[in-house]
Amino acid sequence: MIEKEELREELEQELQRVKYRQSVLDLIEDKLRDMKWLAEQAAVEDITPEEREAVNKKLSSMAEQGA
Repeated sequence: MIEKEELREELEQELQRVKYRQSVLDLIEDKLRDMKWLAEQAAVEDITPEEREAVNKKLSSMAEQGA
C-alpha cells in the first residue's frame, strides 16, 4: 500500500514538472513567433529606415529579455 502511494506521489510530481516545462516552452514559442513577425516586417522593402530601426530595436530588446 505504501509503495503504491509513493509511486502515485512521484508520478504526480513528474506530471507537475512536465506541465511547468510545457508552459515555459509555450512562452518561448510565443516569443519566437513575435520575433519572426517583427523580422519579417523589418525585411519589407517599403518601410522607412526609422521604422526598420524601431523594429530592430524591438527585436534586440526581446532577444536580451530571453538571455
